[in-house]
Amino acid sequence: MVDLSRDVDDLLTPNCIALKDIDSSYTFLTSDYNFKVLSFNIRSIHQYFNEFLVILHRSKVKLDLIVLTECWLSENIIIPQIPGYNSYQTQKYINKSGGVVVYVRDSWNAVVQESSCLDTINIPTRGDACLDHMFVRDPRQAIAVVCTCDITDHHICIIGLSLRQIRPNMKRYRIKTNDEAIINDLNSVNWANVIDNKDVNDTVQIFMDTLEKIIKENSKKICYH
Repeated sequence: MVDLSRDVDDLLTPNCIALKDIDSSYTFLTSDYNFKVLSFNIRSIHQYFNEFLVILHRSKVKLDLIVLTECWLSENIIIPQIPGYNSYQTQKYINKSGGVVVYVRDSWNAVVQESSCLDTINIPTRGDACLDHMFVRDPRQAIAVVCTCDITDHHICIIGLSLRQIRPNMKRYRIKTNDEAIINDLNSVNWANVIDNKDVNDTVQIFMDTLEKIIKENSKKICYH
């Protein structure tokens, strides 16, 4: 019997780990998670960007996506770049502390879209009650790490996602023919009704029907995975 309540609890309870620093984060973000995302409330990208790069280097995690919030963007601001990444930024700013900058590893083709997702962070990322959210479609396929950081009063959050798709156990088949038996059967056929037939279309049809019948009789379907 399926325990639906347990399935729901598993879905809504993220695997979230608190670390004192970012240095050991790579031990949790293993190769099982082949898409890794970092999120950080940087509280001004220009003021703290260099310090952030130092922290980034210490993590030893090969990140696919880096999201910086509260970047304090303005219309004429030049976004600092990270080698190996393409950058994207919000174009509308509600207040001076707003703005999001996203860095996507250049091996990915980025497409921006909205979808229904669930949070992966259930550990405070600022003080005792504030959460910096990171949403995914299925938290059961993710691990989240919250790393203490002294750049700002927010901690750094990293999630690892497993992008491997579970393939259905589908049976595949191939046709194996007995060529020698086909040749023998063709040699034993009385082709008089083909040779003596005056109607070309009828002759072709008789020949094709005979050939198809012999091939079918000497072929079998083999299942393999």
